[in-house]
Amino acid sequence: MSKGSRMENLSHLGIDLSAQEIHDQEFNVRLRGYDTDEVNEYLDRIIRDYDIFYTIIQDQERQIKDLKARLDARVTPPAPAPQPIPVPTPSPIQQAPSASSRGLSPLELEDIMYRLRELEKKVFGSPRGL
Repeated sequence: MSKGSRMENLSHLGIDLSAQEIHDQEFNVRLRGYDTDEVNEYLDRIIRDYDIFYTIIQDQERQIKDLKARLDARVTPPAPAPQPIPVPTPSPIQQAPSASSRGLSPLELEDIMYRLRELEKKVFGSPRGL
């Protein structure tokens, strides 16, 4: 790639001079002017820096382009919203059969209640509801 074509690629960044333009620039020599050899050496250093800058900028632009392409390839359309999970309708609570329908006498019921309270004492430390 020539230095001139590099400049065309970077003009969008607002860079006015290429390394070749700096190299080709001629200055008029006047009495008591600058030492032309010293000016040329300094301009040669600037030209080398410009060449390095051009290379770095082009490499970074290429990397940006590649990363954007990779990012675009990774972007997937959003997943559809999850569907609500159907909640089964609870069946009506069936009433427990009464003690009298089971054939328990009031004395048997009282015995069961006593045992239940004793069990609660052991499990919870005191009877519930009293």
